[in-house]
Amino acid sequence: MSANCTSCAAACRKSATWNTCAWPPGSKTARAIAAAGQAATSALQGLRPLAIGTLSGLPAQPELEQGWQQLQQRQAGLDARASFAAHSRLIALADALAAQAADRSRLSLAPEVRSAYLIASFLKSLPDLEENLSVMTGRGAAYIDSGLFEANEDQMLNATAMLARHELERLPGQYKGILANHPGLAPALQPRLAAVPVALAFLERARNEVLNSYNQSSGKDFNAAGQQAAAALHALSGSSADALQHLLAERAAQDRLRRNAVGAVVLLSIALAAWLGAGFYASFTRDIRQLNHAVRAAAAGDLSVRISSPAHDEIGALANAFSGMTAALESLVADIRSGAARIASAADELASGSTALHGSTSTQAEALHVTVIRRAPQQRPPTTAANWCGRRPSWPCAAAPASEP
Repeated sequence: MSANCTSCAAACRKSATWNTCAWPPGSKTARAIAAAGQAATSALQGLRPLAIGTLSGLPAQPELEQGWQQLQQRQAGLDARASFAAHSRLIALADALAAQAADRSRLSLAPEVRSAYLIASFLKSLPDLEENLSVMTGRGAAYIDSGLFEANEDQMLNATAMLARHELERLPGQYKGILANHPGLAPALQPRLAAVPVALAFLERARNEVLNSYNQSSGKDFNAAGQQAAAALHALSGSSADALQHLLAERAAQDRLRRNAVGAVVLLSIALAAWLGAGFYASFTRDIRQLNHAVRAAAAGDLSVRISSPAHDEIGALANAFSGMTAALESLVADIRSGAARIASAADELASGSTALHGSTSTQAEALHVTVIRRAPQQRPPTTAANWCGRRPSWPCAAAPASEP
């Protein structure tokens, strides 16, 4: 959009410088004026499709279109001075619109040092030079034909020429830096730098013919020379715009590549995170399912269920610990059951021994009973003290025991 604004401003400058003199209708210059006006109209129309996104709603655009339409309607009734002033206002609006578009699109911020010189030349140096040369052309041609200056106009033209010469002398250094950073732009920009000596030659001619009134030609010839110098600078500006567009396209491609790389890394990270999450979920649910099955089996009394988890997290450690616990419990229960079996076997043996002892005791008791019964008739009378008296000399009758043991 800035390039279109520059083209519009250049067409307005060309129309303004030609309209400083009265040209016969149908003449070559009059046709050139009409062509310049048509070029400015086309440039303005080309701005409308570009006013989208961040470039929409620029305040200078409707003002520029409205001012150009009004100028086209009033052009026939304006004298040279009024026409020049009206064109100057439109040029200022076009330059303001270019600056607004550059600021809104952040082109003027020069995010890369390599393109800073080219952006500065395109946005500032070349438009200012074209403006100064156009002012010198229009006012100088009018002075040559009329021989009259407005109040302080000669001082203003002298200052304009000095500023233009200063900028022109700096311009090759700027483009030298541009070509040093971008050697590939040399075929497109190097031939256009011939505009610098052409513009310097025109300024020298303006100093002689306008400021010093020396070796004057006609206003028509002076105007043609000024238009040639301005056209050469405009061609340099157009080539700079194409080169800048090329650099911006390369930067956009690099930005897209970086964006795609970052997007790929982000997507890969998301995919990796999803894969890790899915693996963790699968491992977690597997371990929980196995642990739940083992717990239910243990609650039902089956301690033979074993689980094993390859996970190294807390759930895996819990599953493996539970499996070790059930194995230990199963071993403990087996030991208890073995001890109980041994105790039962010993109890059975004790019971068998007790039965045998009972049988033996019973047999002995029966035998003793039989023996007692058989001996019952042969029993002696009970021993009394009288029966013991005198049986032993050491036992007197009075001290004899009651019975014999």
